[in-house]
Amino acid sequence: KALEKAGIETAGFINESTSAIFKNYEEVKHHSKLAVFDWGGGTLDISIVELNDGKVYERATNGIKLGGDDIDELLAKWVHSKIAKAKNLNIAFEEMDKRDQDRMLAVCEQAKKTLTYEDIKNISLMKYGDLGSFNIPLDIDMFSELISPLVEKALDTLKDTVKMAEMNMKEITGLI
Repeated sequence: KALEKAGIETAGFINESTSAIFKNYEEVKHHSKLAVFDWGGGTLDISIVELNDGKVYERATNGIKLGGDDIDELLAKWVHSKIAKAKNLNIAFEEMDKRDQDRMLAVCEQAKKTLTYEDIKNISLMKYGDLGSFNIPLDIDMFSELISPLVEKALDTLKDTVKMAEMNMKEITGLI
């Protein structure tokens, strides 16, 4: 409506995940069918696109509420349970003060990012509510095991999106 009011003619819109093709077009132009996997903070958005004769065709899009924030929370609850068990206390992550929860989520998000480049990260806080200080090592293998159910859900969504595009996974020649 805003475009119409401004006198701008619009042929259509594309999803945010599809727009990654335009940013990376020179790198992907040799592919014929691509999957764009946009795993953001709160959602997973997937586009299946076809490149043909210099044109981009959006064949299917799909999304679910599953993002990096969910990974941070999963990791925070895992770390919390290890601390609570070591201190022999029965307190759930959700029962912690909101500020402590936020601090835990922040250090877990940082650990997740660090594991992109390193094989191990120590997760620590100087004061975590009544549970005190802690230092929990997390290696890439444990992290992978923890997030495996979320990754499986993401891959299932990718497969569903490919099916919506009336394609099969073998036809996808690239992934962004």
